[in-house]
Amino acid sequence: MPTGHLRETIAKLREEIVAGKPVRPDQVDVLHETLAEVETLLEAEEAEAGSSAWLVERLREAEAGFEGSHPNIATAVRAVVNALSRLGI
Repeated sequence: MPTGHLRETIAKLREEIVAGKPVRPDQVDVLHETLAEVETLLEAEEAEAGSSAWLVERLREAEAGFEGSHPNIATAVRAVVNALSRLGI
């Protein structure tokens, strides 16, 4: 999977955060920080499975946190996790 698709998925997630129901600031902060780290890894081309597995775990935790209150955001986070998985991250 090209990284361009992952970047598009991240952009859609950011749009969903803005467009959806209000989200707790602490949840948004963690999600934005994690997405920024993913983008940094993509830019640096350092996305090795062993060194970035923790990012996927943080995203999965964020997904679980949004599941009940913001299902659209949870779905978008899951799409990012799936895209990372297809890239071998």
